[in-house]
Amino acid sequence: MNPEKTDATLRITGDVLRFRHNPFERENALELLRDHSLVIGKGRLLAIAPAVEARHRWPDCPEQDYSGHWLLPGLIDAHGHYPQLAITASWGAALLPWLEQYTFPEESRFDQGEYARDMAARYQRLCLQNGITTPVVFCTSHPLSVQAWFEQAEARNMRSIAGQVLMDRNAPDTLLREHETALEEVQAQIQQWHGRGRQQVAITPRFAATSSREQLRDAGWLMAHTDCLMQTHLSENPDEIRWMLSLFPECRDYLEIYESHGLLGPRSLFAHGIHLSDSEVARLRASGAAIAHCPSSNLFLGSGLFAARHMADAGIPLALGADVGAGPSLNLFAVMARAYEVSRLQSAPLNAAQLLWLATEGAAQTLKLEAHIGRLQAGLEADIIALNPQATENLALRYHRAESEEEALFALLCLGDDRMVAATWLAGEQQQSQR
Repeated sequence: MNPEKTDATLRITGDVLRFRHNPFERENALELLRDHSLVIGKGRLLAIAPAVEARHRWPDCPEQDYSGHWLLPGLIDAHGHYPQLAITASWGAALLPWLEQYTFPEESRFDQGEYARDMAARYQRLCLQNGITTPVVFCTSHPLSVQAWFEQAEARNMRSIAGQVLMDRNAPDTLLREHETALEEVQAQIQQWHGRGRQQVAITPRFAATSSREQLRDAGWLMAHTDCLMQTHLSENPDEIRWMLSLFPECRDYLEIYESHGLLGPRSLFAHGIHLSDSEVARLRASGAAIAHCPSSNLFLGSGLFAARHMADAGIPLALGADVGAGPSLNLFAVMARAYEVSRLQSAPLNAAQLLWLATEGAAQTLKLEAHIGRLQAGLEADIIALNPQATENLALRYHRAESEEEALFALLCLGDDRMVAATWLAGEQQQSQR
């Protein structure tokens, strides 16, 4: 085989872990290609080939050798609040008191550009350290918080989805923006940032209680007239649900509040969805809407147990969210472990392949990004992580005892943290390394 003259600029060599098919539909979904190279050029994956073959075909292409490491697509965090990073691990509040005691005071600081830029940079660095290459985040109601986020993400060439939180009632005055003003601001952000490089704007009402009917109608209008994702919260907490129905007595359930304002459809992403009726589940499925499952924050705030397997079997698209700051960290491996534990409590345990799917290929499908990210395949963007399965003594012990790749993966998901993430690449450019 003659050497190839291509646009290849980098080869990353290790053990490539990828999916053969959807693990919620068929068993034996994972395959591990030992001693293979990922060949990268112009920010995309050009080829996956045995390392010996890749060295022969692209002899002049620099190689980064991660032998003994697992190479995976970068992780996708489908729900988070970057302005809440500084209030993670705050004690003792359920959802609504959490907002009053911690969230609203912290988010009020984001009218300061310097503070917003600093927190956006910190959040994105922590994402990369934890193997998250695509975060989906709520900003605050301040336009400066949106500008700060996208400027930082663009500088890193990090694919992200973010939006200005829409709130015009039931919150401190420092966070409220009149609905017409907020509509104009979001329209300007869509014009500036949506589809620019790897950035996407999301229409982001916090939840129905903090938006007037007029603002929810504005959000529905934006959803109808753009191709933006809409992200919000749904049925996280019983007290929250009772409050919503008292504010919208004309609606039979929480979902109908969004549905009646044009916010239910295939580009709708609802965080949590713990306490849903059969009717709500059926309408979510019929609409094509998705749920971001956030087990760490659900447990931390005592909100309840999300029935992930039931929802998947019902045909609801799912992805995982770390949900910082109620979620205590950006360790998405810990989120997978919590998702397993919650599913085990419900006698419907998720397996390792399903857990990883919800943070990679399945998440990309949920976000309508499967043509760009989520799996290692020629032509897709080269967002990649290298995991060291022996990064700690405990990991190494468990790894050598594993009798299959899936057993080893499950141990990694349960025991892993940022020490396991040996390196992270965004569009083929290495962003962090523990070497």
